[in-house]
Amino acid sequence: MKKAKVTDPKKKKTKRKPLFVKNGAVVVCRVQVTNLICIEKFSDFPQLGRFTLRTEGKTIAVGKV
Repeated sequence: MKKAKVTDPKKKKTKRKPLFVKNGAVVVCRVQVTNLICIEKFSDFPQLGRFTLRTEGKTIAVGKV
């Protein structure tokens, strides 16, 4: 991740680059991919505005564009 902003459930914000986030935290970040993918803004096209990040067969994050 290049930039990250974390908001925990208590609404405290930080601009530092986190090593990890706790369950339930909200992260705003920029993700760079190696292959082309088709995405759209969630508000314009909800079916293509969602994503899932997986590693080693486990889901580690879900989100909206």
